[in-house]
Amino acid sequence: MNGPDSEAPAADLAAAMARTLAGLRDPSVQVGWVRTQLRELGAARAADVLTVVLARAQGRGEAYGALLLRVSLALSAGDSAPLKRAIAGVAEVRGQLALARFLGARLDVEPDSEDLPPTAPHKDFDEASEPKQADLGGGRPLTLGERKSIARKRDRNLLARVIRDPHPDVIRILLDNPALIEDDVVRLCARRPVPPQVLEQVFQHPRWVLRPRVRLTLALNPHTPDEVALQLLPHLGPAELREVAQSGQLSERVRAACSERSEKPLH
Repeated sequence: MNGPDSEAPAADLAAAMARTLAGLRDPSVQVGWVRTQLRELGAARAADVLTVVLARAQGRGEAYGALLLRVSLALSAGDSAPLKRAIAGVAEVRGQLALARFLGARLDVEPDSEDLPPTAPHKDFDEASEPKQADLGGGRPLTLGERKSIARKRDRNLLARVIRDPHPDVIRILLDNPALIEDDVVRLCARRPVPPQVLEQVFQHPRWVLRPRVRLTLALNPHTPDEVALQLLPHLGPAELREVAQSGQLSERVRAACSERSEKPLH
């Protein structure tokens, strides 16, 4: 599949994407390819295709479940935000509400409602305003550049401390470190409190978000943005969904979505 056929039925395009994805082995290549496909489709066409993908994934279609997760990753990058909003908007207008919710659209409130809970803006970190950094044993506060350098090292003792760093740029580098293991990332995702931007870095990393334990830990953390948690829910099993639904620390929006979901894991 070199490029999406604008004339093909949405179901055929969804099937072709799932088949092609299965032939791509590298997760980063998969995500990049899906992002390109969605951009070439455009918001309106992508909404139709993704509606099919979501429905078939919920029907236990393993290939479609894998594709759906890569769609989430493809649309999580900052430069894909306008496309994600556009697809969600088209889906809402067309009544494709499951897809709209999956992409983060708030369908339970009016946009100008005074009851809309405030959403804390995601501010860029700087040396003056960031939370207290992890103690890396240097005897003095380290610069951001020094902390990034340490995040590239393979010293397990240092990495155990870097996991607690509050800066998303440090965590982004750390997640690429070959010495990092799944248990490390699960501990990172379980931290409370933790800047939401740090958890978003994990969600956006193909190596780690493909791990079921990482996805569940992210979904259970109250600091994970709702828009991220909602995209994780379709990939949780029945027992995991019940655990999320029963968590009193999560938002009502996320817990309600768990209750509404069919008890059918995607894969």
